[in-house]
Amino acid sequence: MNALSSIINYYNESSHSTVYFNVAKTLLENLDIVQLDTIYEWAERCNVSTATMSRFSQKVGFKNFGDMRSELLHVLSNYNVMNQYVPLNQIASFSSILSAYENIFRKKVDLFFEDLDEDEIQRCVNIIRTFDSIRLYIHGVDINQLSLQQELVLDGKSARSIRNPAEQLDDIDSLTPSDLVIITLPNVYEKTLSLDIMRKLHKKGIPTLLITNSRHSSFIPYATYYHTFEGTMTMIDDTVFYQIITVIAIKYREIMDKIIEE
Repeated sequence: MNALSSIINYYNESSHSTVYFNVAKTLLENLDIVQLDTIYEWAERCNVSTATMSRFSQKVGFKNFGDMRSELLHVLSNYNVMNQYVPLNQIASFSSILSAYENIFRKKVDLFFEDLDEDEIQRCVNIIRTFDSIRLYIHGVDINQLSLQQELVLDGKSARSIRNPAEQLDDIDSLTPSDLVIITLPNVYEKTLSLDIMRKLHKKGIPTLLITNSRHSSFIPYATYYHTFEGTMTMIDDTVFYQIITVIAIKYREIMDKIIEE
């Protein structure tokens, strides 16, 4: 999740009565002048203190305002490159980006089910079933975590989904080694809290099931368990994340139905 999508997500999901909602709104309405203002000028523009600006930066997943501003500038200046619907080297083979997306999407979906390893999905489900308390830390787009969360709750599990990276980092303090964290992390390189979250979970001994789109992800060394796929590093990968969570939820329900029948 990049700085722009983090701010938009916070803006969409926060209460309009909070001071941070106004900060997000002001930032999004003035993206054309992000590069011109310091934290002091932005604080004045938003009618808040510099401390509030710093706390907002942490709420959207960054260590400080400088990191958030730097990443936001990077995203804005490289938006078309960083937010590719299809790989750039494959666009020339098609008449338009839309036709390229349609073709690659169809192939990706077909390959997903052709390559689907039911034993691997079963392994993920078996890991999840051994825990009574489960967190779902979601990074990036909505990946259908609600379907899995529903299956867990119906099975009597304690299950909670958290999207905000700063809240995830704080939530770790309340966890114990008897909890499981299922965490979806696209393999992006940016100044977010993602690596800090993985390191903190690892240091505290919290079991994690990492789902990521690179078999060489820098997050893997900190995971207890992991499931990887080789992604395109474009928005098409979002669909694969969605499908993985969905098939885990389906397999989970199948197992529970069999237990009930027996």
